[in-house]
Amino acid sequence: MKNETKQRIIVYIDGFNLYGGIRQFGQAYKWLDVESLAQSFIKKKATLVQVKFFTAKLNGNNEKVKNQTIYLSALAKYCKKTSITYGHFSKARKCIHCHHKNFEEKQTDVNIACEMLKDAYLDNVDTAYLVSGDSDLLYPVKELKKLNKTIITVMPHKRISKKLGKVATASIRINETHLRDNQLPMQIQTPRGFITKPQKWQKIAVLMGGNSAEREVSLSSGEAVYNALKNQGINCFKFDWSGDNLDQLWAQKFDKALIVLHGRGGEDGAIQQQLENRQLAYTGSDSSASKQCMNKASTKAIWTKHNLPLADSVTTSVGQIVPEIDFPLPWAVKPILEGSSIGISKVEDKTQLDSALKIAFQYDDTVLIEQWIEGDEYTVSILNGKALPVIQIKVKRGFYDYESKYHSNDTQYLCPCELSNADEQKLQKIAIQAFTAINAKTWGRVDFILDQNNTPYLLEINTVPGMTVHSLVPMAAKAAGLSFDELVLAIIND
Repeated sequence: MKNETKQRIIVYIDGFNLYGGIRQFGQAYKWLDVESLAQSFIKKKATLVQVKFFTAKLNGNNEKVKNQTIYLSALAKYCKKTSITYGHFSKARKCIHCHHKNFEEKQTDVNIACEMLKDAYLDNVDTAYLVSGDSDLLYPVKELKKLNKTIITVMPHKRISKKLGKVATASIRINETHLRDNQLPMQIQTPRGFITKPQKWQKIAVLMGGNSAEREVSLSSGEAVYNALKNQGINCFKFDWSGDNLDQLWAQKFDKALIVLHGRGGEDGAIQQQLENRQLAYTGSDSSASKQCMNKASTKAIWTKHNLPLADSVTTSVGQIVPEIDFPLPWAVKPILEGSSIGISKVEDKTQLDSALKIAFQYDDTVLIEQWIEGDEYTVSILNGKALPVIQIKVKRGFYDYESKYHSNDTQYLCPCELSNADEQKLQKIAIQAFTAINAKTWGRVDFILDQNNTPYLLEINTVPGMTVHSLVPMAAKAAGLSFDELVLAIIND
């Protein structure tokens, strides 16, 4: 055998056998980087000359065929040392020796054997790795041994051939760690765009819970989203983020996070930044846009620059003197970093301001004091660049607070919203402008109030709206003809 530093390695991969052997894991590891996998078996001082991947193209126009086509395209683009050899047949035939119905698989065995023998006879290889547990490949393994080549078999789980193992120089078993640690990137760039891992092959982390005031709502949203993914056969898991357990999340090796963390931690850019730091895909707006949208004062400042309709307001912080308020009562007093109307009070007399500030300061050090607009509340959901049907919100008492949103059965949601077509389209247009101005992405909800003259005023934007049975985005999606399951798919396919 030649010196280790000069070892030339070729890895031959039986695609049929390999993927049959990992079938137990479902869709989890099908996006396999065969070149990285091959390298993981090889000593560092050896040289990987080539990976030769053998398979057959599936026939038809179903999802399985489309996913295989996507995968093989990704493999060809990303793995620079990998060649792909296909067995092509117009009709299925039986092998004359064993009557095996899948003749393409038998042709693949022939292709592998021919390549192994050719490389050995031409002295192109010092050590051959055969990724297969198929005893039909016993002949080329024996021949390489006769030619004084090192031949190492690498056998997938449940595709173990004792015959191959005995003849080969050495044998390796592929375990789940090999598969998990050697996956292609979820997206691979090409001159024509991106090749993206098929949806059914992705592993989705549903991020829920958190430690904000909206934790319970987030848990309900997460459960609903998780069930929708499971209903459609998508590999997913729930993760209750407590704020200090991210190491447990990273250990689960997922492709994309579906964020349904409401309020702080989930809508303020914190979890988005953590995912960005690890170059992990996630749904919704990026960390910068999320941070701006969560802060009501920052949002209003951006919207003001775009001449969008807003009520007058001032801000104040703990320990500061409240600035002069030159707009009329009543006022809304709001923490700038809370959602779901948490900590909001209505001030109808100046003597009530101190107690309203005290309530708001329980949730944040900075508070927004805004002119209270009397009128009807409306909301516009945004999904992938389009405004969904407008919903009118009618509460029996007070305003649309946390109790009205998530617990009251008296709150009415009207869709159609009882506005004229022109007024509804006007709200949708402003919602898209508001969403775009703040660089929000994929999905969200923009809330309005219309005064007695039907003049609209923007209230706030939600970048991770609720997805519970009481939630408005699913309601608007249903009015647009989308089921809850379809809505969730649209969100993860941003």
